[in-house]
Amino acid sequence: YIKEYGITELGDLVDIAKLSAHNDGMGTSQYIKQYEIVDENIRAQVALYACHSFKAGVSQYINEYEIADESIRAQVALYAAQGFNGNFSQHIKNYRIKNQEILVKIAKVSAQINGLETSRYIKEYGITELEDLVDIAKLAAQNNGIGTSQYIKEYGITELEDLVDIAKLAAQNDGTG
Repeated sequence: YIKEYGITELGDLVDIAKLSAHNDGMGTSQYIKQYEIVDENIRAQVALYACHSFKAGVSQYINEYEIADESIRAQVALYAAQGFNGNFSQHIKNYRIKNQEILVKIAKVSAQINGLETSRYIKEYGITELEDLVDIAKLAAQNNGIGTSQYIKEYGITELEDLVDIAKLAAQNDGTG
């Protein structure tokens, strides 16, 4: 409803968007276009503010920010992954990140914060290297052994030695394996 105020000064709109994002990340993300902020770097700053309050909302509505630069979208994704957020991994595709190295980095961060949801939605990352998937599963098992054990098949890991290592980490975490 920002347009109802008739505010046209970009600086004021950016300040209001940041305040709004800090308090309601999902709502601001959903309606960011109404602020008519042209500079994608400023829109990315607003997205980072929105991550403070509701990372899932940012991840769900990241496309509303219309950020063309993959590296900027990756920065927002990495920041969103750093908070406990059950829906982050579910919405990773919304960031449209193609760089495998960046996706692996984000998945590793997410696995250390929320191993269950990272394991549940690991296929959403589109990570193709099995070695990377094993590393992510190990991190997830250290964070949430039960969740990683529950969704271990999502990783597509078939090497018994790797599975044993992951199961041991899960067991050390919370008695499951």
